[in-house]
Amino acid sequence: MKTDDDGTFQLEWPKSDYCIFKYKICPKGFQEGFVRQDDEDTMNQNSLGGYLPDGVYDTNTEIRYCCRSDGNAFDPIVLPIDGPFYLFRYKQGCQRVRDMDVTEEYLLFDDDDKPPPSTADIGPVHPGMIFENPPRYPGGGTSSRIFYCYYHHLGSIVSSIIG
Repeated sequence: MKTDDDGTFQLEWPKSDYCIFKYKICPKGFQEGFVRQDDEDTMNQNSLGGYLPDGVYDTNTEIRYCCRSDGNAFDPIVLPIDGPFYLFRYKQGCQRVRDMDVTEEYLLFDDDDKPPPSTADIGPVHPGMIFENPPRYPGGGTSSRIFYCYYHHLGSIVSSIIG
């Protein structure tokens, strides 16, 4: 499922319910979306490096995603399984992948609380998440909890602990 230098995909991604990072263009069948974090203004220590998905990386962070929901997340799809990988949860929970175990994880982003209102935002298409803007509780801060699905070979976590 890798991209060529021009951003085109060598194979079509299977239909179902999941999101991936956006890199140049969304593959056929996916819709583009985003999540914008309102990073801390005071003592902001943002840095970046490596291969980054499309987005805006400055005093705030906006990451772009490609999402699709044209199948059932509980019906396993076939993907390359050379090693562990991540997909993002979309509407139905973690997508099942043939011959892989999945563990749901999340990252919590604490957005800047001053000055209100926060500039944190989500597009109409975005990974499965809990988005708290405005804050859930009076006087509370804004945050985003984005759900990741970690895929590993069947039994690989148990065998690495035992072995």
